[in-house]
Amino acid sequence: MMNTLRIYISGLVLGLLVMASASAATVEVNWNNPDKYTDIEVSYMDPGDQFIELYFSRLERHFQRLATMHLPSDYTLEIDVIDIDRAGRVEVRPGAERDRTRVVMGNAVPEMVLSYRLLNSAGDVVASADETLIKGSVLRTEGRSRFPFLNRNDRGAIGPEARMMNLWFLATFIDPDGSAED
Repeated sequence: MMNTLRIYISGLVLGLLVMASASAATVEVNWNNPDKYTDIEVSYMDPGDQFIELYFSRLERHFQRLATMHLPSDYTLEIDVIDIDRAGRVEVRPGAERDRTRVVMGNAVPEMVLSYRLLNSAGDVVASADETLIKGSVLRTEGRSRFPFLNRNDRGAIGPEARMMNLWFLATFIDPDGSAED
C-alpha cells in the first residue's frame, strides 16, 4: 500500500513538473565574447572549461526560473550578455586540477551589461533595451518570496548575481513603476 502511494505521488509530481515546464516562458541567453568580460579571465576560458560552463549554465537556469515565475508562458525573453563583473574574485590555487575558490567580501556587488527583447506569442517586441547596466545590491531588497530558491551550490556559485538578476527582473518586468510593496 505504501509503495503504491509513493509511486502515485511520484507520478503526480512528475506530471506536474512536466506540465509546468511545458507551459513556461522561453529564455534564450547569448554570451557575447565571454573572453572579453571584465571578470572572466582568459586563462579560465580553456575549451570545455567546466568552471565557466557551469557558471553560465547556472545563470541561464536562474533567468529561466525567473521567466517561468513571472512572464506569460507564451512569451520569449532573448538576452545578450555583453559584460559581467562578478562580485568578489576567484582565486586559483596551484595544482593539477587548478582548484578555484570564490572570495566574496560583504560589500562586493556584481554588475552585468545586457541587451534584451521580450517577445509575445506573435513574435512582437513587448519590451526591449540595448546595453543596460544592471547592478547588484549589498542589501537584499527584492523580497525573497517572489523569486526562485537557490540551493546551496547555486548560492555559493551565483548568489550575488542571482540577487542582481532578481532586482533587474523586478524593476523591468514585475514592477516597472516601483509601486508594489513586499
